[in-house]
Amino acid sequence: MLASSYFSVEQEESAVRAFLGWSPAALVLTSRFHSPGTEKMIAEADIPIVETWDYVPERAPLQVGFSHYEVGVSAARYLHGKGYRRIAFVQNSAVGDFSALERRDGFTATLTELGVQPWVFVPDADRAPFEAGKQAMEALMGHAITPDAIFFANDNLAAGGLLAGQRAGLSIPQDCAVLGFGDYPFAPMLLPSLSTLQPPALEIGVLAATRVLQSLGVLATDEEVKRLNLLHCQLIEREST
Repeated sequence: MLASSYFSVEQEESAVRAFLGWSPAALVLTSRFHSPGTEKMIAEADIPIVETWDYVPERAPLQVGFSHYEVGVSAARYLHGKGYRRIAFVQNSAVGDFSALERRDGFTATLTELGVQPWVFVPDADRAPFEAGKQAMEALMGHAITPDAIFFANDNLAAGGLLAGQRAGLSIPQDCAVLGFGDYPFAPMLLPSLSTLQPPALEIGVLAATRVLQSLGVLATDEEVKRLNLLHCQLIEREST
């Protein structure tokens, strides 16, 4: 059984309640950010539960994912290493995307440590991603002092920003570099192709399924392997940076 909550903890809680009513053998969730009601159901459920996408070792449920904070750190060091100094971050327009806020925190903290004062732009809440990226690019490039690089919370936002910049006559990356997150299928097909950070989506799925089967006794458990649940994103450098 599958359900999508699109960053809504209320919708997730409703789905979890419905799923648990069917007495599943196991439950896999995306992200560790839940409503109090979902947290209570997780704590009381007598089945294997795996949280994917994030990784915070102190969480009680088994987690398979990566550190979004470290993604932000990597993005900041990459752009700074390329020589960019007027650098902005654009948040997701989906207000429940708390993982993106962790990427923001890692990004801004690292730039501050490097002596760069980062800018943060917050699009209108729940604006469609491409439109939110467009809004961000137009607003940031409308200032007297403009950024020379922008890290967008995801590739949809980045694509909207890149296209809006080109429409306004900007040259990407000469006037402003664009970096995304997600490595969506369209990223290499944009012109210029989109630099981005690629999450280990396939590895997360395989490892999460393996952990479920191990917890159910279907697969043998190697204690050394069982601890290897922290994965890492890969920076994909293309033309936009």
